[in-house]
Amino acid sequence: MIVAGGVGFVVFLVSSLMGIFGGIQRIDVPGARDLELEAGAHTVYWEIPSTFFKPAGGPDGLKVSVSRDGAELPLDGGGLLTTRYSTGSRAGVSIHGFTAPVKGTYAVAAKLDVDVPGNLAVSRSLGFFGILKIVLGCLALMGIGVGGGIVVLLRGLKSTRSPA
Repeated sequence: MIVAGGVGFVVFLVSSLMGIFGGIQRIDVPGARDLELEAGAHTVYWEIPSTFFKPAGGPDGLKVSVSRDGAELPLDGGGLLTTRYSTGSRAGVSIHGFTAPVKGTYAVAAKLDVDVPGNLAVSRSLGFFGILKIVLGCLALMGIGVGGGIVVLLRGLKSTRSPA
């Protein structure tokens, strides 16, 4: 039971994280690209080629715009929480957030005054409840595995005792 709970925990965690980071779409900086986005909240990350250095934010002079049918969407400053990640060859930090009102094609453009290696990455935002769902799912699977293992162990001990 403990092993099954551990395997379930790992599968759930990896599939949840792959769902988040598997949908990342990248834009060269400077440059522009049309992205197919689902309706809902999205995060814009500044990404650099690195495994050790984690960027604190986007470089000075970086200007990002997101539009649909010529109408520019408002970008926020990334919210209260800054998200950072490292994929082995890239490191990223959240710099903006926006809401796509409908599913469709959105134009994402980035301008940069200086030549700095990096690109933008756009992905769906988890939000508080998305993170909470992952944490609670992992805790539940761990609890089921450990609790089930203890029950099996106690039953095994009870059945090996001989009646007096």
